Amino acid sequence: MGLVIPKGSVYIDLYDANDALTGERAFGSTPGLTVNITSESLEHYSAESGISEKDEESTTKITRKAALQADNVVADNLALFVVGDKSTVNQAATPVVDEAITVLKDRYYQLGVSSSNPTGVRNVSSVDVALTGGTPTYVLDTDYTLDAALGRIYIISGGSIADDADLVIDYTPAVETRERVASSSLASKTAAVRFIAANPRGDNRDWYFPKVTLKPNGDAVLKQTDPVWFTMGFDIEVLKKDASTEAVYIDGRAAA
Repeated sequence: MGLVIPKGSVYIDLYDANDALTGERAFGSTPGLTVNITSESLEHYSAESGISEKDEESTTKITRKAALQADNVVADNLALFVVGDKSTVNQAATPVVDEAITVLKDRYYQLGVSSSNPTGVRNVSSVDVALTGGTPTYVLDTDYTLDAALGRIYIISGGSIADDADLVIDYTPAVETRERVASSSLASKTAAVRFIAANPRGDNRDWYFPKVTLKPNGDAVLKQTDPVWFTMGFDIEVLKKDASTEAVYIDGRAAA
């Protein structure tokens, strides 16, 4: 009998701006991959006499889709989930003088925020907080607190910094690089997808989809009372790449 307990690995090969494949990357742990195929038909019914009876049917449309669940939380997969790109942020140790922030009590403020770096700086030292003009200089853990690793200050409610105070802040960021994923204006990514079977039971057959669109679908749990694994869901639309390429290939393995 051809019974199969399915398992295996998923590989994705993104198309670049010139519609060329860039090389297969292992998706990593993927708890689920399912394929759904539906078709539509045009039916014909005899109307010569009596009741109408179907005497012909012709398939007019076939739609192939897949759904993928991934829990390998790496930057490349997160970039696919937000339909964006991975990059490296290079932070320089350039001292910052008189960064202006207008503040309220009991609020947090991120240092180093700009149009080119919306998430701000990290790992800061030599932090000095003062009123515009440089006087007075406020006291750490009395007027404000500092999370140096994340580059954030908090204005203490009972401190001497007033609401709507215009502050100037000096600090020095550390030299560092960090990974960043940012969304883009794209609605989906185009790729080829390969599934290499590793079944604990049954014949291994490897699936290849030469061209698909990959779209994020579902919730990514950032926080939950009951512990769960972080997962990302994707809808896959299987396309016909060109007239000489089929939409789906399923290869068996040569006999040993």
